[in-house]
Amino acid sequence: MTTYYTVTGTPSAHAFGSSAYQRAEYTLIQTGFATVNSEMVLKAPLASPTFTGVPSGPTAAVGTNTTQFATMAALQAGLATMPAGTLPSLAGKALYNLRVNSGETGVEWAATATNIQTFTSSGTWTKPTGATFVIVESWGAGAGGGSGGKAAAGSAAGGGGGGGAAYVRRIYKASDLSATETVTIGAGGAGGTAISADSTVGNAGSAGGSTTFSSSTNLLTAYGGGGGAGGNVSGGTVLGGAGGGALSAGSGSSAGAPGTGSGGGFGGASGGSVLGASSGQGGGAGGGLAGGALNGTTGGGSVYGGAGGGAGGYDSSAADRDGGAGGIRGTSSGGGGAGGVGSTSTAPPNQTALGIGGGGGYAKTGSGGASAGATGGIASGGGGGGSGKNATYNSGAGGAGGAGMCIVYSW
Repeated sequence: MTTYYTVTGTPSAHAFGSSAYQRAEYTLIQTGFATVNSEMVLKAPLASPTFTGVPSGPTAAVGTNTTQFATMAALQAGLATMPAGTLPSLAGKALYNLRVNSGETGVEWAATATNIQTFTSSGTWTKPTGATFVIVESWGAGAGGGSGGKAAAGSAAGGGGGGGAAYVRRIYKASDLSATETVTIGAGGAGGTAISADSTVGNAGSAGGSTTFSSSTNLLTAYGGGGGAGGNVSGGTVLGGAGGGALSAGSGSSAGAPGTGSGGGFGGASGGSVLGASSGQGGGAGGGLAGGALNGTTGGGSVYGGAGGGAGGYDSSAADRDGGAGGIRGTSSGGGGAGGVGSTSTAPPNQTALGIGGGGGYAKTGSGGASAGATGGIASGGGGGGSGKNATYNSGAGGAGGAGMCIVYSW
């Protein structure tokens, strides 16, 4: 039987150290505290504990929705209850520039850019968040075609076609570009105005503007094409405008002197007196007229740049004359813009397709009139030359060049 005592009053004890028994008892207590402290250091704290080894715990039942720990056994039990096809398919999902293939057996490069900004007028490009590299494609503006000359009698030549503009493509690391870049779109060159006074040569077309992508310094320039020459009234040659190049703009043409493009593989084709010369990345030259030629000649083509405009018809008062066709862009077999048809008084249609050269205007004999050259297509097509005319009617005006364009792809 245990006996309990109640201490009252003011109890006292012997002073510490008064006996060997007390000192031994105190030493034992101190040793016990030290042992407890050393064991406590090895225990994980209650707040944000870090476990080592292979800790274990009770396994929660499937469907438990509490703050209880989920052991591996609980996870395995939960997954085993999920029916096949529960997880969504990852096929075709883009993961930056990688995606899971259709069979979900691996990954493949995603061919689609994450951001595309297209500019047909001047503006500001903004770098997308997370972009790693950027591709810039730019086209300068096509030049205007020259107007036809006007003679009092006899022959009058049509105007030369405007030169197509250059195409330039460049790849940048996104980190090398500013947060915003200025995009300036080149304006299409104006066509030469029609002539109303007898014995007057036609007006030359204006050069196409350049398209630039730049910040504090110019990063990229696609130069515009050179204007087509005005038609003459003396039976001499009429030259098409030169195509724009990646290194310099195409020059205009005048009677007796062909225009010139920049040199090298990036250069625009030089203007000529017969068929417009073709180019790869530079613009195609406008069509011209040799002395005595009657129908307008075809503008030069370009693989990537703008095609040249066709020359206007040559009025000789002997027969109806057709305008030359515009040049072809790329490898399409669709052809360039059709030239005007004198026999049916069909004016050449203005072009809207990318980089296509406008056709030259027709010349109608006798009481018939003269038609203007067609407008070149957007993104660097040269305008067609207007037809020559004599006597009562004004000559045909030159067609305007197509405006430039810029497309920026960001991955």
